Amino acid sequence: MQDLELEIPENDEKVITAVDATGIKVTNRGEWIRKYHDGRRKGWIKVHVAVDVESGEMLSIEVTDEKTGDSEVFEEL
Repeated sequence: MQDLELEIPENDEKVITAVDATGIKVTNRGEWIRKYHDGRRKGWIKVHVAVDVESGEMLSIEVTDEKTGDSEVFEEL
């Protein structure tokens, strides 16, 4: 995976942060054929995001595989 560089201005104000994650299916047109014939499938990637609630600015983002739990990424955000 490649790191995404975000510049976050430093200030002394308190920031209310919302953290959430969502899954994005990694697929192509032939996936159902592979799954039907040999049982293999492509998985998911998970996008974990921290956002400043007041401004809506993205503060941090992590992209992981489907096996990584939200709690494992929380401190990195």
